[in-house]
Amino acid sequence: MACDIIVTVYDNVELTKRCLESVLKNFRQQDTVLLVDNGSAEATGVFLRQFCRQHQGKDIQIIRLSPNQGYIRAANAGLGRSRKEFACLLSNDTVVTAGWLDEIESLFAGHRDIGIIGPSSNTYGLHPGKGMGPEEFSRSLVKDAGTFVDVASCVGFCMAVRREVIQRIGVLDEAFGHGYFEDTDYCRRAQAAGFRCVISKASYVWHREHSTFADDTRKKLFEKNKRLFEERWGAPKRFACILEAAAFARNDFGPAIGLYLSLARKGHWLWVVADPGVPRDVLDSLRQHGNIRTIVVGKQLVALRAILLVLAKQKKKIDAVYICPGMSRLKKTLLRVLCARPLQELTYD
Repeated sequence: MACDIIVTVYDNVELTKRCLESVLKNFRQQDTVLLVDNGSAEATGVFLRQFCRQHQGKDIQIIRLSPNQGYIRAANAGLGRSRKEFACLLSNDTVVTAGWLDEIESLFAGHRDIGIIGPSSNTYGLHPGKGMGPEEFSRSLVKDAGTFVDVASCVGFCMAVRREVIQRIGVLDEAFGHGYFEDTDYCRRAQAAGFRCVISKASYVWHREHSTFADDTRKKLFEKNKRLFEERWGAPKRFACILEAAAFARNDFGPAIGLYLSLARKGHWLWVVADPGVPRDVLDSLRQHGNIRTIVVGKQLVALRAILLVLAKQKKKIDAVYICPGMSRLKKTLLRVLCARPLQELTYD
């Protein structure tokens, strides 16, 4: 499989140079680099043309936009030019590392239902240690080759998209203007079309966050696009979920797994409190999604732990509590009174 690496550029020559040097250091001959010069100053244009001449043996193309069209239109210009089996949107404030695209390609090749892949990154909380660069840190992730975590959405600083996804749902929605939530919206659209979004554990891309907008501009754009996104898809909710092994006839945890994964894939957050009798493979299935946290406690403490969880989360409150089928009236009453949250009972329907 080959990739069109779409690097969106708006000035910041030093950042861009560092990004492109990392891309070329880890370049694969079957790939193409599409440089979208989004209305940059002449000095940036000169740099990009010189860069192409210095690497004439590699397929590097420049797409010039003038004046600046905003990030989303720039990204879409790259997607419109793309023809390879998958395309990767890459911001110019990133540094890629060895094997980053090989890992992504491997997941696409091995899982036909995966439509969008993001790399592991400091943006997701994986920071190189003190004195350690991105390349050195990436070597510590080799042990995770071929593995991934399901997520509700990937972040657009580095987002690889299967060709079939682009053919099915098109490009980023330009209603989101200069950016924020366009990547999340795109992932929701892909999921609605039947594709999964995942993070590759062994592919690592370092990202210099918040280098595009000033704080005031960023806040205004974020709030505006957040409203647009939630009008379309709804605001994400937070759930406490109880799993008691004895409540599931014949250990049929299927309804719980299916429901909880479905909620997580829609962007909701779940804390699953389980007793030790819940099979490990059930918990492992839930742990494969980045929006689900599991907590295992003693059999007699499950309901109490769920109550404490709800009471502890006052800043970002739990919206509802999912309970096991056939839970006793006493436990239901305690949960309803102490949590002061709606109870949703799992069923086998």
